[in-house]
Amino acid sequence: MWFHFVSYKMGRLALPWILLALFAVSFGLEKPWNYWAAGAQAAFYMLALADFAIPSKTLLKRASSPARAFVNLMAAAALAVSVFFVAPHRLWKPTEASAAKDSARG
Repeated sequence: MWFHFVSYKMGRLALPWILLALFAVSFGLEKPWNYWAAGAQAAFYMLALADFAIPSKTLLKRASSPARAFVNLMAAAALAVSVFFVAPHRLWKPTEASAAKDSARG
């Protein structure tokens, strides 16, 4: 159970950086394979970016929407790592209810 928990939590945070590393490493492959690997990854990211311009209810939209959702999730996971480098008091704002509760106590 511990392995599944840790691998899921750490894997979710590490996956965007692993994908970025795979994209960089694909340029180091031998000649025909580097074009295929980098081209396929670039095509996937371009499809996700093109989702904004593709009209709904088209066949291409059925492929571009999951690609865009995946890229959005990877961007969110990449930004989630910043939590480790920001002071906790900068992440949270006190609400009016908690401020009123604190003033009632003191």
